[in-house]
Amino acid sequence: MKFYSLLHSLLLANPEGMAEHELLAALKRLGVPLFAEHDRHDPLELFQHHFLLFHLLHGLRDRLRARRSGDIAIHCLKIVLLPPPAGADGNLPEVFDPLRAYYLDLGQLQGVERGDVEAMLDRFWTLYAGYARRDQALAVFGLRTDAGRDEVKRRYRQLAREHHPDLGGDPERFRRVREAAEHLLGW
Repeated sequence: MKFYSLLHSLLLANPEGMAEHELLAALKRLGVPLFAEHDRHDPLELFQHHFLLFHLLHGLRDRLRARRSGDIAIHCLKIVLLPPPAGADGNLPEVFDPLRAYYLDLGQLQGVERGDVEAMLDRFWTLYAGYARRDQALAVFGLRTDAGRDEVKRRYRQLAREHHPDLGGDPERFRRVREAAEHLLGW
């Protein structure tokens, strides 16, 4: 298909990879009908262009893998051609990729309205803010971002004893520790 060849050529010309917005801009510059016109401030149009691009990228990846001629790392921040896996003899086990399944199903694009996209964006930003708060709470505890629940509990008990006002600790520091625990442990 013409789109696959064009995408493959663009990625070959940029061996360091391209961000999604760079690839969309290149397709627009080339006048590709699906991507020629879009309002980058309209969430629905952005979603539609994103979905179609990722649909084509996953299709191209499948073709490259089937021919054992390469692979593609697909992420909105970097899309890059990769060599075929070492020893790729066609007998590699197929691993279910939910994102691939989502983007290859054009039915996911049908019936999506502006309100749906805005709701998805709202959920994303809510989750993003939660992750930022988690990182801040872990910083209060002096823990790594991969700290587990048991480690958080142990560290909370240690800091609570150290900073509890009834035990001579700093009330403000104890408040920050308690708030961090509430966020991390759902209290």
